[in-house]
Amino acid sequence: MKFNPLAVPMALSFPHRLTRVQSWQGLLPIAFALMQLHRPRVFVELGTHRGDSYCAFCQAVETLGLETSCNAVDTWAGDPQAGYYDDSIYDELRAYHDPLYSRFSRLIRGTFDEALAHFSPGSVDLLHIDGLHTYDAVRHDFESWLPKMSRRGVVLFHDISVRERDFGVWRLWEELIQRYPGRAFRFSNGLGVLAVGEALDEDGLGAWFATDEAAWDEVERWFNALGERVLGESRRHILEDEIHKLQGELADAGETMRREHEEWARLSEDKAGEIAALKEAFERETGLAARLIEEKETALLGALTERDALRNRLHSVEVQLLRSRRALAMIRDTWVWRVFKSLRRLEARKQRWMGRRGESGAVFLPAAASPAVSDGVASPMSSARADEPVPALDSAMDLSLDTDTSGAEAAEARGAALLAHLQSCITRSSRTLPGWRRALVPSRVSVDGVESRPHCWSSVEGGAALVFDFDERFERLKVVVRLAFPGAPVRVNVQLGLEDEGWQVERPLSLFPGEAALVFLRARDGANRVRVLLPSMDCFMPVQFAFVEVSAPEAFFMRHFTPLRRTLGLLRRYPNPFGKAWRVYRREGGVGGFLRVLGQRIGWVKPADAMTSPLEGGEASVFGYWSDADEVKRGEAPVVRRVAVGVSSLGNFFMREIARIVEGGFQGLGADVVCFDQDSTLQPQDFDWVVVVAPHEFFLLGEGVSWPAKLAGARNVLMLNTEQPQTQWFAACEPHLREARAVLDMSYQTALRLRASGMPAYFLPLGYEAGFEERYSAQALPEHEAFASLRACVRETSPASYAERPIDILFVGTISPRRERFFARHAAWFARYNVFIYLPDGSRPFVNEEARTLEFEHLTGLIRRSKIVLNVHRDEHPYLEWQRVVTLGILQKTLVVSDHCQKSPVIEANVDYVDGPLEALPALCEYYLSDPERARQFAEGAYARLREGYPMSRILRRLLAHL
Repeated sequence: MKFNPLAVPMALSFPHRLTRVQSWQGLLPIAFALMQLHRPRVFVELGTHRGDSYCAFCQAVETLGLETSCNAVDTWAGDPQAGYYDDSIYDELRAYHDPLYSRFSRLIRGTFDEALAHFSPGSVDLLHIDGLHTYDAVRHDFESWLPKMSRRGVVLFHDISVRERDFGVWRLWEELIQRYPGRAFRFSNGLGVLAVGEALDEDGLGAWFATDEAAWDEVERWFNALGERVLGESRRHILEDEIHKLQGELADAGETMRREHEEWARLSEDKAGEIAALKEAFERETGLAARLIEEKETALLGALTERDALRNRLHSVEVQLLRSRRALAMIRDTWVWRVFKSLRRLEARKQRWMGRRGESGAVFLPAAASPAVSDGVASPMSSARADEPVPALDSAMDLSLDTDTSGAEAAEARGAALLAHLQSCITRSSRTLPGWRRALVPSRVSVDGVESRPHCWSSVEGGAALVFDFDERFERLKVVVRLAFPGAPVRVNVQLGLEDEGWQVERPLSLFPGEAALVFLRARDGANRVRVLLPSMDCFMPVQFAFVEVSAPEAFFMRHFTPLRRTLGLLRRYPNPFGKAWRVYRREGGVGGFLRVLGQRIGWVKPADAMTSPLEGGEASVFGYWSDADEVKRGEAPVVRRVAVGVSSLGNFFMREIARIVEGGFQGLGADVVCFDQDSTLQPQDFDWVVVVAPHEFFLLGEGVSWPAKLAGARNVLMLNTEQPQTQWFAACEPHLREARAVLDMSYQTALRLRASGMPAYFLPLGYEAGFEERYSAQALPEHEAFASLRACVRETSPASYAERPIDILFVGTISPRRERFFARHAAWFARYNVFIYLPDGSRPFVNEEARTLEFEHLTGLIRRSKIVLNVHRDEHPYLEWQRVVTLGILQKTLVVSDHCQKSPVIEANVDYVDGPLEALPALCEYYLSDPERARQFAEGAYARLREGYPMSRILRRLLAHL
């Protein structure tokens, strides 16, 4: 028997309900044909959704006048494949369904298993399964409802052609077609018609299953054509709805534009009137300002004339006061004054007993701390009263050099206040020994503005100079300086010279806030003026200045007895000096070397490398080996054959990267380099040089505690310190540093501090090393939990240009209260950019096995995807983090924006990296993010200067030549 489609006119009907869900719409002619051919008594659909298929079946029942009971079963809540939705889907279907088909149809809201109770076994003639399409779900639905099927039972399976995602209907269909007769339609996701009953009408639906394959292909094409007609009409309806919607939106937009245009016209009229009023007011204010300026200029000229007159009068008074003081000094130097000194003391005690105020024999400015005496002689401040606090900075007293030109009176008041304050800070008298020493009082004090000096540890562009002029000449002078200022220690310079003949002698002086410091200067040709160079006068409050002339006998005493004091100090510092002497004897190769080193330590012999005294320091001592003249003088570096570089395997992983950079520098000199850790068994005596990286980890972790004894017999041991001096680790490791031939430090200021404490310290910048750049040139980021938020394209591909780098700002560093407060304070600003901030816990060392560790491969990959590397200090100390700023910033061709750092002779602030106050960092980042080309040029220029100027092999060659 052959099935004739034309015998089913219902298939040519057009469905009344077409929604936006088109998966079943191409099969609706088949639904019409099935109802006309099969005429079921009970029809059940499992999975109705918006009801396109179900309403088509109901439409056929209504049109054909069948006595069919229709049932739609669904939760109308969605599933993982179709998605989940609210009650609006069910409400919309019910509003359409009930007025038309509620006479013979019902919507059963519940699960498929719950609906089984509504039907008796063998009662369902036609079942449509269109629920969850996984294999297990469809199989469960089929097996659960199979007992409900009648002898005329037919089951429909939708989506038998879909094999993607987790659809499994096709798999169940292929199993069932082996057991039951069936026909499949492959279009519109596919529909399978399975005859599970054995009594089908031969003149009805039974003709489908009796049709041969060739004839069935024609039937399938015929139904496909009818379905395309339905789909085309559905698409037309959808497009018409879209057109109506867009037309409504266009009309709304036109109305909005019309209203806004009217509002704009009204505002334009209002603003035109306001602009005219503002122009008129501006012209009036301009004329008034011109008159005020003219009046202020006249008043300023009068004030300047009056100031000059006051200065002349002040100078006359100072000269007269100086003469009176000299006369008083002559009286105090007489034998009569000294003889009755005890009687005056008794009189002073008597006055105190009687409750009246007595006068002391010496007048000093209040001092809370004695100066840092370096030559063994107490300063005039040693008898100052220690119970009075250091004066705090008075915010109400403006001693700035920057005068306000708009107020002549204010400028005159500030200048007079500054000079009066300086006069009050000068020590007026001192306990003197006739012919031994005497305190000098300057006859004139002045303040000048000078350019900033390289030694001044301040970012202030303009400096200040305090000049003290004396009426008499002197040769040897001790100067005591005490300043009050906030923040870290600073360095100033003290100069001696003659009036109109320039400055002959200059010495650096380290100052701590509120503490006095002393420097000794000698001008062989004599001097009569002293100048103290300061970074600025904005935040430095003078507290005390004392000038003591040192006679020839005292200078002789200082020169010959200071070595004895230093020797006693060494004995106190080293309770067992004999063991150290024996190690020095073996390292230096005999008695001669031992005596030379001993003489250098106690001050009898000048060191061979012209090492300056602890008070001198400076670049000449810690980085002087870099100058070309020094290299020519000492010749090329000696031949280095074997070098051992040690680093702890239990410490922070990035210490090994520092060791690799040093290793690459020695390999550039042609040396055979061996790396070792605390567990190695190598013999240090077999190597020309032994370098220990991060001694605070190497000697304190694991088996490292046994290495000081092993290194005692090595001649050339170099300690590369990487710890900041204010930490407990630095204090624990400091005794080991004193055993080294030389101490190397990445921080210029730490090297100066170590040299000032008597160690042979040198500044060792970690320069460019080609092997480091080659090791970390990978393009893709490795897998790491910190990168989970980055897109795959960011992790896998390195950007081609600087402007295309996806990360705007990068910061990686251990968490601290200061960093936490900074990022919390500016969180809203950082949220405007693509920012990568990683703040792990730093209470224990970072090792490669931990998930919190970002290895150098990770860091370099991140940095090459970032426009800016941010540097925020862990605490208030402005320590220059060389690894973050240079190794992971400049050498990666990435712009570094840093919290204010200490100066370094290798890299320059705002030339190689952007330096600014902490609160200004967001503004600096925003400036360079607005112009990526400017940032690229800045970063590449810094990279080129460091690569060409400071290769690691050249730095080590000059250092070894110096040593």
